[in-house]
Amino acid sequence: MRTLPFEAEKDYNNNMASIKQLLVRLNQTVRANMGNALFALFLTLICETVLGMIFVAPATMIVTRSTSTLNDMIFAGILLFCALVIWLLFQYGFHVLILRMTRRQYVTIGYVFYGFKKFKQTIPHILTLAVMVVALTLAFSTGSRVVMSKLNEKKAISAELTTDNTTLTAPKTDFSAASAENPKADADSSSKESDDENLLSSDRANLLNDILKQTGILLAVYLLLVVIVFIRFSFVFYLHFDNPSANAFFLLKKSAMLMHKNALRLIALIIRAGGHNLIVAVAAFFLTLAISATNKDGSRSGLSIAVLLFNFIYFVNAYTALLRMYFAFPVMYTDALLAKIDIIVKTQDTIVLEETAAFLASKFPYQPDDAEDSPTESTESAEETATGTEEQNPQKSSEDSISPDSEN
Repeated sequence: MRTLPFEAEKDYNNNMASIKQLLVRLNQTVRANMGNALFALFLTLICETVLGMIFVAPATMIVTRSTSTLNDMIFAGILLFCALVIWLLFQYGFHVLILRMTRRQYVTIGYVFYGFKKFKQTIPHILTLAVMVVALTLAFSTGSRVVMSKLNEKKAISAELTTDNTTLTAPKTDFSAASAENPKADADSSSKESDDENLLSSDRANLLNDILKQTGILLAVYLLLVVIVFIRFSFVFYLHFDNPSANAFFLLKKSAMLMHKNALRLIALIIRAGGHNLIVAVAAFFLTLAISATNKDGSRSGLSIAVLLFNFIYFVNAYTALLRMYFAFPVMYTDALLAKIDIIVKTQDTIVLEETAAFLASKFPYQPDDAEDSPTESTESAEETATGTEEQNPQKSSEDSISPDSEN
């Protein structure tokens, strides 16, 4: 990847805003758009869930069916891929909406469906991201299967060794002879059978716990891998909105360039944006689980009311934190572009001239579909242009203002 010269790199680092300054911008944006943004977030989650389940539900039935063939599994994979594409299209529309909110531009709830409206322009980029997600998932799935199979083999060998040692050291007892001599032998054998059943049930419970632990660990590792790989492509949606004619690989490259030395700053901003809402949501979630575990039969009405209360607290704080964390992306994107445009003036380096075009497109986006909706903005920009022209050519303006009578 191309990097900036040393002096330009130093200027770029100096021009970047601090996390506190970015939080101030984020808080101002969220405060001004909280109601509309929350409604758009709910609509996005509902639409992508409902439409996604149309593909996910039959795919799940095919995968869990014991008689599924290879063709059935391929068909299930295609259905899951379609669900991923739909999810990315809705995510693109929501990111466009919050980007325009960050820029204080005109927005409507219809921007949630912006990816479907600009489907021909958007689908190549969406398919590229979806293929990358699928490739990462397949690679992780293959690697995790290999690792887990080796671990299970080692566990099986250790279990066999333990069983053999127990068999060798266990004393042999003739229960038939003992039952003839002692009438209590039958009772002992029946109690032994019940102990064996309890041992079998405990083994099943331990197996289920092991499966859950393995699944949780694998899911955590997969999510961490997704963050590490895709954090550098966090600005692809915004760059595509500002440069709709650019190809997908160009935007991936530009996003990685903008994220240079910004990945940790973005993660820090996301966590700080969640703030106390994120902490309260996590605490309420675990309190709900703990109370529900102690009141499984629902006999204690007080604990049931507490569960409802903590569910409400979790719902409010979780969605507020999620919305604030979403806004961290366009705020960081704007700051990265501003830092780039500042060093252009100092270095005149051709390496980052493409970021200048992206910045100008973001500051003055060409949006013919909004011209009818916001005529005041176009009027104001026209007046500003006219004013700037008059300031640049004062002599010409004064000459034009001379009347024909004065010339005579």
